[in-house]
Amino acid sequence: MLRAGTARRRIALQALLAAVVAVALVPAPVAEAVTARGNFAITVTPNGTYNAATYDLGGFRTGNGETVTGYTLTFPSDTNASGATSPGAGDVVTVAADNRTVTVVLGTPIAQRTSFDIAFGNVVNPSTAGTYSIPSVTFTRQGTTNQTINISGETYGIVAAPYLSMTITTPGSGQTVDFGTIDPGVATSARQVSVQVVSSANYTIARTVGGSWTELGLLVSGTATGAKTAGTAGYVDDYVLTPLWTTDPEIPLTATVVYTVTQ
Repeated sequence: MLRAGTARRRIALQALLAAVVAVALVPAPVAEAVTARGNFAITVTPNGTYNAATYDLGGFRTGNGETVTGYTLTFPSDTNASGATSPGAGDVVTVAADNRTVTVVLGTPIAQRTSFDIAFGNVVNPSTAGTYSIPSVTFTRQGTTNQTINISGETYGIVAAPYLSMTITTPGSGQTVDFGTIDPGVATSARQVSVQVVSSANYTIARTVGGSWTELGLLVSGTATGAKTAGTAGYVDDYVLTPLWTTDPEIPLTATVVYTVTQ
């Protein structure tokens, strides 16, 4: 009788251990750091071709017990985000060599259970009108792995709009041309100034010379003047000085050249 009772207790103990093991195999729930909410949308302002615009992506929400410290996304082809900014105080923006992939390290992390938007400024829209989408956003989570959310299903429109921009590149800093020490009556070697124009329509470049250009004997020649066709083009002007013998060498002199582009 004693042996039979011992066997029953052993069987009961084995059944209890099996139950404990079965409970331990149930995985614990994992909270996602960020979700794209039902009213998620991408807003571009202004949304004209080649406009420098603000992109607002919202809304997102952080999960329970987790914090977002930054994010990365890639804008679609023909978008230029090389000068992208982030509005938060202390935010650090890094742009990859493709000029489309932008990473933001937040100055102030986004706390748990918080609804928020992502915003970028100074992003240049595509030059072609159409419907565009951003494939995904990857969030950096404090103390854990990154999380990527697919947002390719949300599109935004870029509409045709007139655009015009001009970039002037000089050999000196601060839009200057420095000839150094010069002698009266002697022509200097040419210094080159380049002008790049991007325009959605035909345009005209005019240059206006001012300041002490007569005393300095400034001569400007080159292709950055006259009627041009729409598109992207670069022009080069040569600057040469031949100071007059009557020019007072004790007085600092400055000449100015103003370029004006009109569609």
